[in-house]
Amino acid sequence: MTTVRPSVLALALTTALAAPTLIWAQTIPDAGIAAEARSDWPAAEAIYRAALAERPDDGPLWRRLAEVLAAAGDRPGAAQAYGEAARLADSDPALHFEHARALAMAGQLEAALDANGRALDRDPNNIDYLLARAQIGNWLGRDDISEPALQRVLELAPERTEVLAGIARNKAWSGQLDEAIVLMQTYHETHPDDRAAGLDLVRFHSWTGNYARTLDVLDQVEARSGVDDESRAVRAYVLAWAGRRHAALALNTPLLEQAPENYARNYTQAIALRQGQIPAHARPYVQQVERIDPQSTETRDLLRSTRVILASKLSGRFDYFEDSDDIRTLNSGIDGRWNLSDRLSLLGSLGERRVRAPIAGPFAPDSGGNSVRDRRVVLGVRHALDDDRAFTVQAGLSDLDTRGEKVVFRGEFDARMNDTFTFLVELERDRVSASPRSLDREIMRTGGDATVRITPNVRHSIELTGRYADLNDDNDTTHIAGVWRRAMIRRPGLMLDAGLSGEWLHYRIDNDNGYYSPDNYRRIGGLVGAYLPLTDESGLSVQLGLGIQRDETFDHWERASDVAVEYTAGIFSDWQIKLRAGYVERVQNTGAFEGATFGVTLERRF
Repeated sequence: MTTVRPSVLALALTTALAAPTLIWAQTIPDAGIAAEARSDWPAAEAIYRAALAERPDDGPLWRRLAEVLAAAGDRPGAAQAYGEAARLADSDPALHFEHARALAMAGQLEAALDANGRALDRDPNNIDYLLARAQIGNWLGRDDISEPALQRVLELAPERTEVLAGIARNKAWSGQLDEAIVLMQTYHETHPDDRAAGLDLVRFHSWTGNYARTLDVLDQVEARSGVDDESRAVRAYVLAWAGRRHAALALNTPLLEQAPENYARNYTQAIALRQGQIPAHARPYVQQVERIDPQSTETRDLLRSTRVILASKLSGRFDYFEDSDDIRTLNSGIDGRWNLSDRLSLLGSLGERRVRAPIAGPFAPDSGGNSVRDRRVVLGVRHALDDDRAFTVQAGLSDLDTRGEKVVFRGEFDARMNDTFTFLVELERDRVSASPRSLDREIMRTGGDATVRITPNVRHSIELTGRYADLNDDNDTTHIAGVWRRAMIRRPGLMLDAGLSGEWLHYRIDNDNGYYSPDNYRRIGGLVGAYLPLTDESGLSVQLGLGIQRDETFDHWERASDVAVEYTAGIFSDWQIKLRAGYVERVQNTGAFEGATFGVTLERRF
């Protein structure tokens, strides 16, 4: 979001330069004064320039000309004239200060900073000069200039607590959000009626990613000073980033209709809409953001991240898994998604799975050898009905090197009904690939599952999954799982969740067909998930689980733990790579107790 920076200096400059000061000195021609009195600025300028041609070293006359040019709206001319006046009275800090202000109004910020420095060299403890320097530093994005100036103001005049807000904004813009929040909170406690500062405090909290705390602070600000369109817009912005798409759009859409050129409201609309099933609906608002402020960092980030969401993708993958039953699985392939339109995408996958087991063990294939290779090709489509609903259908052929071909398919319906409730229903027919034996015996499962996700607020989420499948070896299975997560830490350098998980797995019979088929498997445990952004383009995800597990064959509860790590590079680039590894200490597909995995995915966006 583009930050609207304070314009105290601009207001001061406008006031100071709006009309010339009446300097009744003998060096000022009477005709020029008369022209000023009737606001005839061109005539006054001509008279003063004619006089300066005869007296080029007349400092007061140069200053008078500068004031006339400022009143006429000629800011570059006013800055040049003030510069001549300051040069001729080099020891006068006030003239250097006026020169700095005129340069700033003319948009010559680096030169304004130099002129302000000359004023402070001659009067280093002048609070007005220091405040102006801080403002110029803000405009330049130089917190190394503005913050020391504001700190010096506090040293000279501790009662000027209003500068805390400026220091806080400087620190926020430079990414020092913790310090910015403390300073702005301190300022707001002594200036509770400063609504702008209160809303800036809300924004600072939102930039940390702690949206729950942000909404709490916004509630406090609105309780103290009421609700208006600006606070509604800030709330919509926070809700959009927190994934509360429906609530964000309900607030922001009417506000955007009132002010279609507003940068922040277009930005919020884009963030919210791209979370829907048709993310391309965000495109017009992204384009509007770029048109309004093409140079800002916020615009650049929005363009990069939205491009990734809307892009077609082609990826290659490789995964290796080995468990304590010495079953080894190599899985490789190419997956693609080609967006034919805003609503319709073509999906494709070409892959191979090779599963190996000891040749004399209970999981070896009946046809001999120690491995089975499953090659498959799958095609499909995804179609979004609207922003809330989409369905996907995929079908293909799976070909075993030891047997024949089988048709596999998968269909899903994804519904995001509101911010609190979403569900996903899936139907599938596929091979049971737990071991070479289950593949070689051509065990097929046909079934479906439903996942419900409940997010009552921005801190908590609950996910429940139920699955049933019928197997062609006279077996069937039921699986129920649940996860509760709470957002514990949200900071620019760390996002941390914690929660609980549990599952129950049941098969009707145990028929020794090469896959784990318990009658009553149970697992409960805790989980922790963390994401650490390493750079703007890379990050590290770590997932930890620790619990207990048991089935009908266990004498007592056993430990169930796991760890998974994934490194991502190229988050916003045309090429992205993911490296992942994990260790699990749970009952596996064949009943093995331990397993380890490694994988890599390389993705091209276009």
